[in-house]
Amino acid sequence: MTFTAGALADITLSSRMFRLKNVLSMCSAPLECLISALYWGIRAVDPRLVVPAELASLSVKVVVVLEPGAPGDQRLPGQGAR
Repeated sequence: MTFTAGALADITLSSRMFRLKNVLSMCSAPLECLISALYWGIRAVDPRLVVPAELASLSVKVVVVLEPGAPGDQRLPGQGAR
């Protein structure tokens, strides 16, 4: 909401929209900090409280190939260097 109000204020150059954006910003910034502090505090104590067990078991594998033929390079035969 704050971003939308700010974008509309910039587009329309309306002083009312700028005031609305400033009020929303003053309310949303402290709430954002509070939510972040609560989330990371709970996560530091026990991650299972914020991440369900069935999602915690999912993992994402990222493979970065720095040079062709390096361990982890899984190109198909016949594929040349990119």
